[in-house]
Amino acid sequence: MPKVKFAVPEQPESDVEMESDVESGEEGDEGDSDLELQVALRDGLLKSDSLNIIGEAKRPPINKKTELEQALKLLEKKTPWIETLDVTVPNQTLTQDVINDDFEREVNFYKQAVEAMKLALPRLKSLNVPIFRPADYFAEMAKSDDHMQKVRKRLMEEKEMRQRQETIRRIREEKKYATSVQREVLATRQTEKRKLADAVKKHRKGMKTQLETMLNNAEQMLKDDEVPEARGPKKHIGAARAQTARKMSRSIRDKKFGFGGQKKRSKRNDKDSFAAFDAGRKGKRGGKKR
Repeated sequence: MPKVKFAVPEQPESDVEMESDVESGEEGDEGDSDLELQVALRDGLLKSDSLNIIGEAKRPPINKKTELEQALKLLEKKTPWIETLDVTVPNQTLTQDVINDDFEREVNFYKQAVEAMKLALPRLKSLNVPIFRPADYFAEMAKSDDHMQKVRKRLMEEKEMRQRQETIRRIREEKKYATSVQREVLATRQTEKRKLADAVKKHRKGMKTQLETMLNNAEQMLKDDEVPEARGPKKHIGAARAQTARKMSRSIRDKKFGFGGQKKRSKRNDKDSFAAFDAGRKGKRGGKKR
């Protein structure tokens, strides 16, 4: 860090004595620097509550107007077009895909060169400048055909790789979409199956309610039929017989009408029935005595 020098104002004798004592205790330039800092701090030239950094003086702006005008005149100096062959082609608006594609960029460069040739060739002919090279003139391209073929092959490989990656990405997205569609179809089927099961349960519950209602009505009808005749009006004899027949127990009905199944040979005599001499003469004994 460079040393800072401050102009020291005149001081009282007491101050001079104090400074001489301090200088006698210090050695060399370091003592002088500390003394100068103390004096500057006492006189308020330094701030005690912040960092003191020596600022570099800014260089004054350079504005050489005469030289700039001379340089401008040199730039504006007109030279024949044949010396520069400058040609400006119309600007083309390129999409982002063309900008990022190396092969398409090269094609656009070629198209720009063709447009420039279409503009420059008539002007060269008008100036009588030879365009076609002589038959005995030998020239070689800056880049050989083999090199350009390698470049073209490299660009084609990169293009095919991008197309392959795009195809793989599209197939992956289609698989994801197919999986999501299949999942949605399965979820829809599960929902429909659940709805159908709920509807069947509700239908069964409704049929059960109807069946219970029918059974309750039948029980009520049987209870009404079992009410004694004394409580109601006298019924017709046929209705009474029908009610009596309706009230016959199962054992009586089985005894009267028999069981189901085969009825053949059920009334043939056997040893016991043949020995019972009076088994078939109930009608001659007369009726029941009253």
